[in-house]
Amino acid sequence: MKRFHLALALFLGLALAQTHDPLDPAQFSALPEGYSVRLLAGAEEVREAALLQGGRAFPMARQLAFSGKEVWRGLLPELGPYEIRLKTKAGEKRLGPYRPPAHPFRALAWVGVRGGYQVFPDRFQNGDPGNDALALSDDEYNFNQVWQEKGGPRPYLARPQDPPGPMHCCHQYYGGDLAGLEERLPYLKELGVGLLYLNPFSGQVYEGQAEVKPLGFLYLKKASR
Repeated sequence: MKRFHLALALFLGLALAQTHDPLDPAQFSALPEGYSVRLLAGAEEVREAALLQGGRAFPMARQLAFSGKEVWRGLLPELGPYEIRLKTKAGEKRLGPYRPPAHPFRALAWVGVRGGYQVFPDRFQNGDPGNDALALSDDEYNFNQVWQEKGGPRPYLARPQDPPGPMHCCHQYYGGDLAGLEERLPYLKELGVGLLYLNPFSGQVYEGQAEVKPLGFLYLKKASR
């Protein structure tokens, strides 16, 4: 029930007090170097945080900020009871003590301290306008005879400032490509992103990157010849 209330609050965008649940794998997990502990708080509520265990204090750092909320993270050296000490605008407070599960979720070490970012390349950044038309040549329209025979709206290119139209899913293209993604890497780094999840690409994204095209994409290209 506690997890349900937390999920509901996140969904509705409600302001949350500082929240931690050691039974939630997203908030307590095992790593080779120790045990990752995360705390959810409202934006700018927490000024300083630390984990307390065995008479020692282990600092927590703000890992992520989104939609009026923050995630703070720290690392414990041992599996055992712990508390969380907070310095907030209202003063100092402690949460806990908490008792972690005997067999916590084991997280991937290289994910533990990184933030993930999902990118839809076509809508992200147009780094090379010269390849925009390639998206049209690879659209479903070119492989769908029924669509061609019946007529109707065709896929088209949009400008960055254009709003989504009736064909936005998925035949309206904005020209985003790998060149644009590369341009924005400093911005992603500034956000603390260390893991990129890329949505499927269209033709202009793949220009010059044939070795990374998905098999289905290659099959359609060859079958159309």
